[in-house]
Amino acid sequence: MGDKSKAPVATKEHQIGKVFGSIVNDVKNGMVASKHESAVDIELNFESVALSEKGIPLFSKSSNQSQMQIRLATRVLPDVDR
Repeated sequence: MGDKSKAPVATKEHQIGKVFGSIVNDVKNGMVASKHESAVDIELNFESVALSEKGIPLFSKSSNQSQMQIRLATRVLPDVDR
């Protein structure tokens, strides 16, 4: 984890929660499809997040912005039918 050499990912999503939720759902679906039986740790780092005047995180260049870093992390557990 934490490979800083990778290029940043650009997305047109306007809500960070939607981006993170989409990644978590993709991982869960992949775990089910591959019958993965171990926990998976996910960490998503937004190194530079633009904020609107109202403090809403944006992914576009608009007027009057400040910068911040956001880190989201979770552990996805496999669904085990017992």
